[in-house]
Amino acid sequence: DDAQPAGRAVPVDAVAVHERDPIAYIVHCLSTGQEPDGPLGIPLSRLGQEIIDAAVRSAACGRTVPLTDSL
Repeated sequence: DDAQPAGRAVPVDAVAVHERDPIAYIVHCLSTGQEPDGPLGIPLSRLGQEIIDAAVRSAACGRTVPLTDSL
């Protein structure tokens, strides 16, 4: 901001402890019975694992391989 070249403090929302890092989030989900969502949820985690598995197969055989049919 040209009016405040040295900067200024901007208030931020407080973040719950269990939302600060993935380990705390998973511990919170396990202790409360809440289903994890977002990147740690089953659908997105499963998709990521499918992509990694395909990359490993591709590297091993030296060619492009399809993702499994479960996607």
